[in-house]
Order: sequence, then structure tokens, then C-alpha cells
Amino acid sequence: MKAKYTIVLLYAVAFFAVVSCKKSSKALSDDTTTGTDLYDKTQYVTGAVIYGSNKYTRIIVGSMDSPIILSSPHDGTMEPDNIPDRTNPNAETVRDIYATDLTFRIADSLEKKTGLRPHIIINMLSRKKMDPNRSLEDAYLTHNDAIQAWKDYQNFITIARQIVIEHIGNGLYLDMHGHGHDKARIEVGYLLSKNELNSTDADINSMASESSIYAIAKSSSASFSQLIRGDNALGTLLANNNCPAVPSKQDPKPNTDSYFNGGYCTLTYGSKSGGTISAIQLETPGTNRNTSSIRQISGGRIANAVISYMKVHYNMDLAKTQ
Repeated sequence: MKAKYTIVLLYAVAFFAVVSCKKSSKALSDDTTTGTDLYDKTQYVTGAVIYGSNKYTRIIVGSMDSPIILSSPHDGTMEPDNIPDRTNPNAETVRDIYATDLTFRIADSLEKKTGLRPHIIINMLSRKKMDPNRSLEDAYLTHNDAIQAWKDYQNFITIARQIVIEHIGNGLYLDMHGHGHDKARIEVGYLLSKNELNSTDADINSMASESSIYAIAKSSSASFSQLIRGDNALGTLLANNNCPAVPSKQDPKPNTDSYFNGGYCTLTYGSKSGGTISAIQLETPGTNRNTSSIRQISGGRIANAVISYMKVHYNMDLAKTQ
């Protein structure tokens, strides 16, 4: 099996829809990694860079004992002439500019602070040509090369999840995006809609099984509303590190503001439908991405929040002791 080409992804028969999510649609319903050997372990070693077909996608394999997976689906710039633009009126084509560089800054900072390199999955194709954060049906792809790139991207996330499950048992997948909304804050997506997040804590406490962090909720002594906007919610930890976020203790509800609640990859590869890998979509504002120096600072701040999150919710103290 050649790693640079397609690795077969197992598809489930049941699909679910995400409500009120501008970046997602349908997703696989089962745990697509557990108990399935989908990759060549002699090639997927720490530091390996493995490409999909035509080098449109890639995975940078992290440390085998890293519990963290990062991905960047919408910052690609490659526009091959043979792949037609996605012209369906429902096809979003806006680029999440600098999201990939921010992803690498987060990874660099995590490695510096913990000694562990996260697994990183990157799409290099322009969103005009391919969108890997929608179901294949809703990605509106008409060319075989685009379809193959979509499959390669999903395969790489599936493999990263399997590596984490095999070596750690559980972990966290962060899907990195950028938004242009009016409020300069990170939108933390758990698959809960804006209306759901605007609910009372009592109502939110009944929504754990609908979220992409259901595995965390099942093992936590905290109420689910606390996991979403309490002292140790990821949004709160981000805000504590000078990255304002919603939902958080500081900013608990989107109210009437624009908000992305998580897309196809968060739905497919999180723990809503089972498994031990939880997923969160991070929609970052321009104030976290606009310049190289800002991305460097933001990468460190987001990494600090993630390290704190892993300590509280996974009982993993990843920070180096020096």
C-alpha cells in the first residue's frame, strides 16, 4: 500500500444533519477508526509528511504519544485548471486566510511547551475547487481529482484518530477556521446551535449527547453547561489567555450575533456518535490571524488554553516541567 495515494475510508450507512451550521451538513454515524487497520504503520511515523493524490492534501504525523489533532480545511490556494470551480449556489468558496499558518503556530507552540508534536492535516486546494468540511454529497464536486482529494483529507483525519486511539486511548481534535464576523472573538463550536447556546444552563445540561464533546461530558464531574461556558470551558480558558471567545464564562451566549457552531469534520470525527476522540471547531477572527507576529502570539495563547484544557478534562499534564 502506498501512503501517498488513497487509503480506503469506511463509510457508514446512517447520516445525521447539523442544525443551524453554515459550514456543515451530513456526517458518518459510527466511529470510523476503532478496530480497523487503515494505514501502513511503517510509513506513518513521527515527522513523516504524507501526501494525498496530486499533493492536494497532506498529513504531518505528530508524536505517537500526542493526544491532539489539528486540521485546516479552508486556507488552500491551489487552483488546478483541470478541476472546475464549484458553481453550485450553495457552495461556499471564501478562503479562511492564514488559518493554516495559525494552525502551524499552535502546533509549534504545543511542541515547544509539551515536547509533543500534534498530528496536522492540511488541504492545499482552493475552496473554489474543493471543500473537505462538507459531506461528499454537499461538497458539490464534479471532477474525480477533487473527489479523490476530499477522500484523502477524510482518510488522513481517520488515520490520525486511529493513531491517537491506539497510543493514548482518547484525545482532542481541533478543526481550525477563520471568520469575518463583526465581533473579534473565537467562536468555539461544539455542534450546539446559536439558539441552543442562548438557552438556560438547565436546558444546556440536557444537550451533551448532541455535542462533539460527548465523550468528555460522559467522563466529567462537571455539568455540561459548565463544560460549555464554565470556569474550565475551552472558551473560558482561551479568554483567560487574552483570546476572547464565545461561548465562555466571560461571553456565554452568541445572542443575535453571527456564530459558527461546527462543521462536517467536527460532527464526523468528534464523539457525538461515539468513540473517545472529542472535536471542537475554532473559528478565529482576523485579530488572531492578520499578521505573522499576531499569529505567533495567538498560536502561543491558544496552545496554553489547550494545555490547560487537556489537564482538566483529560487528566493529562502535558506541560514540560523545567
